[in-house]
Amino acid sequence: MAICNVDSFGIASFIENNTTHTVLIGKNWQAHVKSGKPTGSYISKGFSKHAFKGYYKSKDYGVFQCQPASSTSTSNKSDLYDKLCLLGMAQFFLDSFYHRAADFKVRNLLGSFIGKVPCIDAVSQIGMEDTRSLIYNTFLASPLLDINSNTKERKFLENNNTSPNTDPLGHIIDAYIHHALLDSDMSILLVDVQGIVLGAQSVVLFDPQAHTDDMSSGYWDKGKSEIDKYLAQHRCNSVCQSLGLNKQDILGSRNEPTPGSSSLYPLQIGF
Repeated sequence: MAICNVDSFGIASFIENNTTHTVLIGKNWQAHVKSGKPTGSYISKGFSKHAFKGYYKSKDYGVFQCQPASSTSTSNKSDLYDKLCLLGMAQFFLDSFYHRAADFKVRNLLGSFIGKVPCIDAVSQIGMEDTRSLIYNTFLASPLLDINSNTKERKFLENNNTSPNTDPLGHIIDAYIHHALLDSDMSILLVDVQGIVLGAQSVVLFDPQAHTDDMSSGYWDKGKSEIDKYLAQHRCNSVCQSLGLNKQDILGSRNEPTPGSSSLYPLQIGF
């Protein structure tokens, strides 16, 4: 098992634990992929990953693996480690954001980890349907969100479209993204920001992506050009202003840490 730790300087590292843990993985989820609907242990799929149900320490989990059509065992492991690292960095920025805005209820998915199994079943005979619970021996697991009639899923920001939101909750998320860019000394722009909305000012974020100045966060990372595009588009909203966030700060400074932040130099992503 591996978890991501981000220290007070914003440096992410992985803590590996070779202790054996039991994670129950849902069966036969691959049979429902083509339908595209949550059925049995199958949850959904995105651009590159499958999501299916698991159970760990008496809690429901979502388990993620890359789709085999566009990945290998090696790239699956690399992409999932990148994603776990980014979840850790997003939480780091939320923690420092709370120094500015303790009343805003924005949460990240805590309790995520990388799991590894020593071996997996071989694919059935050629032409037979793949019914394995795990495609590769490395998987990412996160606590499963409780989605019901009182919640809704929302995407606040696309990967390559950083146009501002126009509603109060969207303004909070925009301010968080602004804060993260400033707190990272202009090195990390969080994108593809989405979450489950629980109330008027409460949301749980999941599965973010990022653009970084050195293109180090994962295959989705398009680098500094996207940061520059964001700077050209961003307009500080009322939340930015009330929290003392100023666009001129991110345009004019790469060396001064944000108030309430412990970032002393550009944050680092990776091992």
